[in-house]
Amino acid sequence: MQKNKKRNSYIQIVCALSLFLLFSVCSLVVVTIGANNYKGILGETDKSFNTNASLHYVSNKLHSYDKPNSVSIENINGIQVLALNEDLTDSGYHTLIYFYNGYLYELLKQKHQTFVLGNGTKVFPIETFSIKKLTNSVVELTATNKKSEQLSTKISLKCAEISEGNADATS
Repeated sequence: MQKNKKRNSYIQIVCALSLFLLFSVCSLVVVTIGANNYKGILGETDKSFNTNASLHYVSNKLHSYDKPNSVSIENINGIQVLALNEDLTDSGYHTLIYFYNGYLYELLKQKHQTFVLGNGTKVFPIETFSIKKLTNSVVELTATNKKSEQLSTKISLKCAEISEGNADATS
């Protein structure tokens, strides 16, 4: 009888440990699946965020420079540049926003300083970015993310007339 009780005791311990092991393995599987799903969702959100944020960022910049002779779209060294003039004199400053090597850049510089691609602050990583003048006061911004999803927005300025042109490397 004593042997039978010991044997039942061992069986109970083995069953309890087996259930605990099964519970642990199932919990680990569920946590791993959840973590992988979370990584995927987070990655997709980041890609969409950068595209949306780049459009909103440039839109807000355009609205803050909505005054006469302050907004122009220029082609400098083969790159499309949005030039936002701080001061209308030749010695003043202007902000250049452009897309280069997978990033949207912003550069604040004096007008007489030389423009060098890659100078400025990397604002957002995106796949493509373009600026298109539709009318004298309406511009269309288009951005593409890494999944080739393209977003665009149209900005209507109240005071500024958007000028276009080519500029040399010192613009």
